[in-house]
Amino acid sequence: MPAQVFLSYARLDNEPPPGRERLSGFVTALQEHLKHQLNQLGPPRPALWRDVGNIERTDQFERVLREQVANSDYLIVVFSPNWLASEWCRRELETFRQHWAAEGEARVRERILLVNKTDVPRDTRPLLLQGQEGHNFFALDHDRHESGRERPFFDVGKVLDDRFVQEVRELARKLRRLAGGDPAAASAIARSAPAGRTIYLARPADDMRQAFDRIAAELIGRGFAVVPEGEIPNDESADDFIRRALAGAELSVHPLGEKRGFAPPEHDPIVRLQLALAAERAAQPADADAPGFRRILWAPKILGGVESERDPAQVLARFGAQLDGDKLVGEPLTRFIEFLVRHLDQTAPRRAAAAPAIEAGAKIYIDHQELDIDYADELAHALQQRSITPVLPVLQGDKAEIQAQNRKAKRDCDAVALCWGDAPETWAIATAHGLQDWRRLGRQEKLSSALVVAPPPHRLKERRLKFVPPGVDRVLDLSNRDKPAPEDLDPWLGPSGAARPADE
Repeated sequence: MPAQVFLSYARLDNEPPPGRERLSGFVTALQEHLKHQLNQLGPPRPALWRDVGNIERTDQFERVLREQVANSDYLIVVFSPNWLASEWCRRELETFRQHWAAEGEARVRERILLVNKTDVPRDTRPLLLQGQEGHNFFALDHDRHESGRERPFFDVGKVLDDRFVQEVRELARKLRRLAGGDPAAASAIARSAPAGRTIYLARPADDMRQAFDRIAAELIGRGFAVVPEGEIPNDESADDFIRRALAGAELSVHPLGEKRGFAPPEHDPIVRLQLALAAERAAQPADADAPGFRRILWAPKILGGVESERDPAQVLARFGAQLDGDKLVGEPLTRFIEFLVRHLDQTAPRRAAAAPAIEAGAKIYIDHQELDIDYADELAHALQQRSITPVLPVLQGDKAEIQAQNRKAKRDCDAVALCWGDAPETWAIATAHGLQDWRRLGRQEKLSSALVVAPPPHRLKERRLKFVPPGVDRVLDLSNRDKPAPEDLDPWLGPSGAARPADE
């Protein structure tokens, strides 16, 4: 029996243009093109199911939609502001989560595929959809990046951009792999998670739930695993449930509001209970090669609904005692997230000293902005001296054609070097993070990658050099060299014997 895929969508996203009811809406076109691509790829072909009737009534949801969700192995979310505003769409997502909850939240996430119909701020996504890039069916004007100003690939009943078909083709390939065309694909997302770093994010009371979702979104978006998976049970098993989640985490984060949350039978309220069990975990002896478990406590001084400024120490005292290793923070949410990310960067485990060698004859794509074209040329020359073929990006021309050409070049190379000189920090970090999603390039294996920090030296670069960004294997600090020498690349390419200089 083929795998079934449930399409979750808002009806407003499938309306044909006024007066042209015979034309297809976006969701209908998506399903038709997706079915065609699956037919072309051959078996195994997952079956696509969506509600084409009008069963948005409570009495029929339990009987029809719940049954179809239960029969579905995968869920495609056609994400948009309309989807967010639909109670029924959110119920479909929650029903799917509940059905597969026994597999754990990480596996549930692997079963969900995201189709972005329009540009929606990431922090508005439900927690289960956080951390996914998804498939974008629109293009943004990078000079005026505003929601509502995107250029759709499908509109007024027509495909307006060839990238619509390209995205559908990638979605079809992914579905086919998940449905059995590639036995290894089912756990591919879990295998690509960086460094195995797990954070226990304490489930808060209702007054801190929105802040909890924002913190979780930031952590997941940066590649961290967030536990516990699912809600804490409101029964006698809550104690063991929390302990199991804490056992695999390197630290715990506790948002502290005014409320204490529900109290499982014969247990403290949930906020206090998690603090106490995290304190027990912190008291356990640490491994010789790992830092001890610690708690990060966030008790914001300014909290909605509270008239006067709060004292973080007094807030904590209402829930439990402070430990010597605790970090207590009272800053607003945005500042707290900045602190948390900085702390995690600074405590990141060191990478192994030896990086996999890149063989002579390999092709390395040199990703850079036009500001750094001169240094990129010097880097290309140094690679040639190591018998490596440099591949330079296209920088001028039609934006769509540039993106397509560079995407293909990156896909076909063996490795990527990010050349960061005069380019802004935002480009360097965003591009590094983008390398995590190498499967979207159509690749079968991960790209080896290095962030080459070129001149001029800068304090922001010094800060970034203290850790390796997710998606990057090596950071090479060449900011004090006018041009790179072949031996400067040894920490990444391996010793000179791995890719020997070309004969003079």
